[in-house]
Amino acid sequence: MSTSFSVRPSLFTAVRGISIEWILQPLARQSGVKRKASVRIAEQGWQVMYYSFVWATGLYLWKNSNYWFDFSAIWDEWPARPMSGLMKWYLLVELAFLIQSIFIIHVEERRKDHYQMFAHHVITSTLLTSAYIYGFYNVSNVRSILLTTTPQSAKILKYLHYQNACNVGFGIFMSTWFITRHVLYNMLCWNIYKNVPARMAFGTYQYGEMTSTNPYPDAFMYLFAPFFNLENPVCMNPTIKFIFLAFLVSIQLLSVVWFTMIVRVAYTTITTGAAEDSRSDEEDEAEVDPEATANGTVRLAAKDGVNPTPVAVDTAPGLDRRRSNGSTSVRARGRGRVPFDQSDRKALLGRIGCEKPT
Repeated sequence: MSTSFSVRPSLFTAVRGISIEWILQPLARQSGVKRKASVRIAEQGWQVMYYSFVWATGLYLWKNSNYWFDFSAIWDEWPARPMSGLMKWYLLVELAFLIQSIFIIHVEERRKDHYQMFAHHVITSTLLTSAYIYGFYNVSNVRSILLTTTPQSAKILKYLHYQNACNVGFGIFMSTWFITRHVLYNMLCWNIYKNVPARMAFGTYQYGEMTSTNPYPDAFMYLFAPFFNLENPVCMNPTIKFIFLAFLVSIQLLSVVWFTMIVRVAYTTITTGAAEDSRSDEEDEAEVDPEATANGTVRLAAKDGVNPTPVAVDTAPGLDRRRSNGSTSVRARGRGRVPFDQSDRKALLGRIGCEKPT
């Protein structure tokens, strides 16, 4: 196996930051959306860029393999564990992205499915690492392609106010999700259950050859021997089979949870004509335009990208107006106090997310 490639999660963090701050967010701002919406568009755009690239690479590897739409052939080359440089780079890129995503979901605004997404990243990272060590590259390749379906493109159209295009895009996404994640993916899991050990005999292997028909050379350490040294014997037995299968099925269960959310969005789209992501941020904070307070008004935007509406400070929802020594201040109920003093403009903008505090 080639060892000339190295991919670090920190590299992904740097590339992500540069793409969002210097490329995607400025482009979004040029389209006329508000700052918060531009941040969301940039975050979704980064994922579109990554998933499009990694999906195309994975599809190329799958298309030029001996297991192209033949799940049984996935096991034919094991345990020789041959791996090209491109396959190794592809798997390491995915692993680095997943590890980086575990950190990123705690930095971005928290979504309603935060814990499901966190569990998904941890499970998938563990599965991909173990599959890499055990040489299950082909399964990792197919699994990645089938699970790459994401709604980011439809979300971007929503933030840009192309509602009809968003609805069409969401319909395509929903259909693709069901076929790949709940039909083809289940076929892959069933193939693992059925064809192991029919196509991959249980036993102990080393250097691509079976050295013993005993799949349990010791009580416990055989599970971790390949992690310490890739030259150590690799075992295949019912325990290992069902451990990997359990990880794959747990991802399917998370996909079922998400699909119920997708169905709710589809129902909302049919009844109201607007697709709204049920996994949106837990709280959409109001955007306040401090420049309007001089005229006694506040601009509020309840949703990303919606044009703000001037509201009198005295009647602004969720805000209390107080006068002291001729100055005006505004208190946001339920979110802490936010002074509307122009001398504290930097702190105000930092509080409401319109500008980074200095």
